Amino acid sequence: MSGLEVFVGLAIITGLSALYTKFRKKVGSRYVEQKLQQLDQHIYQTISNVKLDEQTQIDHVVLSVYGIFIIKRVNQHGTIYGGSSDQEWTCQLKKQKQTFPNPIKQQPTLISTMAKHLGIKETYIHVMVAFANNAELVIDQPLIKAKQVTHYDQLPELIQSFSTPQLSKQQIQTLADNF
Repeated sequence: MSGLEVFVGLAIITGLSALYTKFRKKVGSRYVEQKLQQLDQHIYQTISNVKLDEQTQIDHVVLSVYGIFIIKRVNQHGTIYGGSSDQEWTCQLKKQKQTFPNPIKQQPTLISTMAKHLGIKETYIHVMVAFANNAELVIDQPLIKAKQVTHYDQLPELIQSFSTPQLSKQQIQTLADNF
């Protein structure tokens, strides 16, 4: 094989891989949107693909009297290893390992940015990191118990587990108008 044939072959593989990744993200996003639509639409209002500023893109936001829920979707498959203090988490799929930034470390910035954008207290905002349903989560158990990390399918139940009103319906409508 000539060098050109190898180059073209690698370019095709790279292009197909990028298309597959984009498709998988789009499918994951749509799936999470459908899960969030299972929430009572009189109580919860869902907004997807929220851009707060030049650097802050949020996958999904759910507004309710029980708080503002930021959903960070991580479309990783395989076994996920990580702890709250780790700089990076690891995804292992068969013999292949891949690292990605610890999504928990990003939460304080997300909360602060959202609170400033909406003009509300940071305590009203809850960030949830959602992984693909077929991901095995081998992470710090306190993160799961604190309702910070879950699978796509558990999102509605996890959001509904917050039952203390923090905001009025009028405040929620005003906040929704900010998006």
